[in-house]
Amino acid sequence: MRGPRTACTPGAEYVAERNRLVASHVDDRAAKERKLTKVIKEQDVLVNALLSGLPPERIRAKMEQLEVRQKQLETELAAAPASTTTTRLHPRIAETYHDRIQALIVGLIGPSQRATAKLA
Repeated sequence: MRGPRTACTPGAEYVAERNRLVASHVDDRAAKERKLTKVIKEQDVLVNALLSGLPPERIRAKMEQLEVRQKQLETELAAAPASTTTTRLHPRIAETYHDRIQALIVGLIGPSQRATAKLA
């Protein structure tokens, strides 16, 4: 029978990799949301400049660029799954699972059958 350290290693590696992927997904979505907020604020600044009397010719190109970027970010965010759909796992979940299975085995098997059960 494998020792507790060996039994937990693949599970611990899985948990670490899954949590890394979840964190990168959430960070990517959050970055896109921040960029979208920035684009909208820049558009507001341009609108205020128009209202204050700045000639529209000077603003038109920048406004068009911002509108294209806003649509692109909104499309990317709509296609991305919501950040609440992914759940991080506790780093010691594999170890805890292993300990509970061991306790279950000990509880279900009598002392005379433990050696046979460990070989199985």
